[in-house]
Amino acid sequence: MNKEIEVKGSNLDEVTKKITDEYGNDCNFEIIELKKSKSILGFINTSGLYKVILKEKENENKKISNDEVIETKTPLEIETKVKELIELMDLDLKFNITETNGRYLINFNGKDNGILIGKKGKTLNSFEFLLSSILDKYKIDIDVEGFKAKREETLKDLANKMVSKVRETERAVKLNPMPPRERKIIHEAVNCYEDIDTYSEGKDPKRYIVIRKKR
Repeated sequence: MNKEIEVKGSNLDEVTKKITDEYGNDCNFEIIELKKSKSILGFINTSGLYKVILKEKENENKKISNDEVIETKTPLEIETKVKELIELMDLDLKFNITETNGRYLINFNGKDNGILIGKKGKTLNSFEFLLSSILDKYKIDIDVEGFKAKREETLKDLANKMVSKVRETERAVKLNPMPPRERKIIHEAVNCYEDIDTYSEGKDPKRYIVIRKKR
């Protein structure tokens, strides 16, 4: 049977440490924020209040779903930092985290999808860079309801159109600056054309691709 307790702390990290110190690192639990901590000029004034649900250990022979396996493998640090960033940006978003071969995909959804994506995914790329910098010991990817897959198709279409333009005009074409992931998509899309070449110029975040006929 699950057990519920209330714990005071300045943030999720502090509460997590209190629980693991008391019940051990293999303890299975869930934390729910009841009352936010308050601060004045960066100094903690009052502690937050959290409800902690201590869960019974699952029977080792009990069959569990893939989603449950993935959830238990997700480091609490990732979930905590994502929640903190969302609150800091005051965004109305939910998220789920899945892990594949040591890489964590954080998929967002909610009313503020458009704000997080930004123009042509620029805000999303910046958010991913920031989160990866904070959680630099993990491999992090983020997405918003499949936006990246749609963006990839858009970039492939752009690459094909620019190849046609280069062939027609026999002049090189410069694309707008793109982040590394998007440049890679363009390079790979153009690579299948034997008579067309690509290369990158400039420095991030203003690095761009040039598409031209092979010499």
